[in-house]
Amino acid sequence: MENQILPGHVDAMIAALKNIGQGSLAEQIAEHLQEGVKATMIEGKKSTITIKLEISRQSDEMITLVGSSDAKIPRQKPSGSFFVDPMKNYQIGRNRPDQQVLPSM
Repeated sequence: MENQILPGHVDAMIAALKNIGQGSLAEQIAEHLQEGVKATMIEGKKSTITIKLEISRQSDEMITLVGSSDAKIPRQKPSGSFFVDPMKNYQIGRNRPDQQVLPSM
């Protein structure tokens, strides 16, 4: 038997995502998707979005769906270069330790 995605199945999934947490899950997924697309385009690294749905039986006729989403998005790592002065207990600074400073006028 071949897997078929029927329109009714897609509609049921979309309706569930829209209704879990009064739409907050769908909003969270959309935000993760937008962040992931932007970060991937800027950083050139892949992003991953995971959607988790927990299904619990409440009765013979009812279930509870609990949803969550998580995103692994590449982030830029700020960096800077500094000089180290071993004569001042290895203090870091923007100027070379042995650089002469001209007096201000």
